[in-house]
Parts: sequence; C-alpha cells; structure tokens
Amino acid sequence: MHRGPRGFGNIYATFICASILILQLFPVSAQTSANKPELTEKVVGQIIGCIGKAKEAVLLPRDDVQCLDYQTGWRFLDETTPEMPLKVDIAQVCNDPEDRRTLPGDAIKTIARQQRSTSDPLAIRILGAIFCDRLDLNGLDLTSSLLIDKSIFAQGIQARTFRTHGDLSLDKSLVFDELWLASSHIGGTIFASDSLINKLRLLDAEVQGSLLFRRTMFLEPAILDTVPLSGELSMRECEAHAGPLHPSRRSRRRDVVYRQNRHS
Repeated sequence: MHRGPRGFGNIYATFICASILILQLFPVSAQTSANKPELTEKVVGQIIGCIGKAKEAVLLPRDDVQCLDYQTGWRFLDETTPEMPLKVDIAQVCNDPEDRRTLPGDAIKTIARQQRSTSDPLAIRILGAIFCDRLDLNGLDLTSSLLIDKSIFAQGIQARTFRTHGDLSLDKSLVFDELWLASSHIGGTIFASDSLINKLRLLDAEVQGSLLFRRTMFLEPAILDTVPLSGELSMRECEAHAGPLHPSRRSRRRDVVYRQNRHS
C-alpha cells in the first residue's frame, strides 16, 4: 500500500486544534449532500466507475473524479490540492454546495450496493474525500479492502458489526469526533498512519492483520478492548496531546510496538 510523506509533526498541532475549535463554534451543515442530490449521485457514480476499472478514485473540489492507477493518486492529489487534508477550511467546504469532495455518511454503503457482482472483488479506493456527516459503516460486509486515504471525517467514523475481507486504510486522514469500531472483523490490516484521530475506540474487533498507527496524533487516550490481533500493533512516533483545545500544552511522543507470535 502506498505511503505518503511522514506525519503531521508539532508544527501542525496548533492548526489542528484550531480546526477543532472552529468546528465546535461553527458546526458543519449536515444537509450539504442532501442539498445537492444530483451532484452527489454523479460523483458517487464516477467513483463506482473508477472502482470497476480497478483504479483509485481521486476527488477534487470542482472537477470530475479522476480514475488513476494504483499508488498514483497520492502524488496527483499532492500536486493538484496540496492543502488536502491539513489546510482545508472544513466548515466552509461542508457548506459549499458546489464542492465535489463532500460525500454523505452512507456513501460507502451506496457504493457497495451498486458495485457489480464479480468473482474477483475489487477494492474501494478513494482519496481526497470529505465526509461532513459521520461515516456510517454499521453492518456493512465488504468482499475486499476499503481505502479512504488523505480524507477528512468531520463527524468521525462509526462501524458496528462491520466486516471487510481485506484491509481498512485511513492513512494521512483527519478523523474528528471518534473512530469507533465495535463487534467488527477486519480480514487484513488497519492502516491509519500519519493521521490525526480525536478518539480511537476498538471494542471486540478482530483484526487478522496488523494495527498500524505510526506517526499519528491522538487527541484523547486510545482504547483497545478485546481486540484479537494476528499481526502487530505499532504506534511508533505517535503523539498524544493533553486536549484538543489546548495547543500550547506539550505533546508526549510514544513508541508502542506489540507483535503477536503464532506457533503451529
């Protein structure tokens, strides 16, 4: 899986905390996608088209979705929208009916339903998305991997009884509110490196691969409760901040690596 430039670093701490404060003072509109159903349907259709070609779907502010070869979307997004995701005015984007990057909370479920049946399941690979509503993965059963990298989740991610037979990737993304997985099964690895996650809650979630949160910034303590893991838990160079509204407080860097040894 492609990896982009390394972590956020301390220079972004103040900006990130300010973004959270702005979201609290000026909440994003939950009706953005509902107010532009035709545009949303068009964008989702283009994403499905990219997936059908085994391409990455790269979302842009005013242009059509770009279908790019695997592992080329990161560089393209860096060149075309270098502000994504760190320097995006989330409240402004979520209230802009013309911005094509905003997707509704049920977008992945819609994409999964509309994908053509195939004996060779195709991964869902999306870059540059902005979910103004909470991303709803509850009850979803995917036959392959789900990748939503370099994206913004303004209201977090909720996944109860979620299953994927491949990986779940959220690399270099901003996850506000909470990343919550409960009673779920990940058939591969969870990638969430070089990201910011406000709250992480993994409860009774089986992961058949590894948990990789390298160089990720956590604003609140991460909770992993009853998480059977076949691979490793890696939190190298992670940063834990005292609180989202106190950017002046010093962060604490942690290196946590746990490897599960399996013997036959």
